[in-house]
Amino acid sequence: MVDVERLVFEDKSIGLDVDREQIGGQAVIALGALVGPDSIKDPAFVGFVIVLLDDGMSFDELAAAAIDALLVIVGSDFSRTPYYNSGDGKDHWPIGSYIIMEKGARYTNRLVDGTDELQNALAIDPKTPKP
Repeated sequence: MVDVERLVFEDKSIGLDVDREQIGGQAVIALGALVGPDSIKDPAFVGFVIVLLDDGMSFDELAAAAIDALLVIVGSDFSRTPYYNSGDGKDHWPIGSYIIMEKGARYTNRLVDGTDELQNALAIDPKTPKP
């Protein structure tokens, strides 16, 4: 076989173009870099990216699409007390915080107030996300 990139069967396809310079290999490298190494273990995900690249999507377009679909959650399940303890340090405090970022999210520019001025938890009304 010469210049064969895929073997296509009724139930699956097998990519033979797995070198760094070939689309199959480039898809795996791009997925690992953009989404993480575990993503390359999912044949459907790898196949989806290979189809995009086969159809002419550039790596810049692929990276932009990955960033557009990105959801970032940064959080802590605890913080530090708003005051110093007897040893001039701070202890764990059961009140945490989260930041959620997503392009085009319907919940943008929203702050859910959940503590008073001393960082004590307030009850939140789930209908209004306000105390």
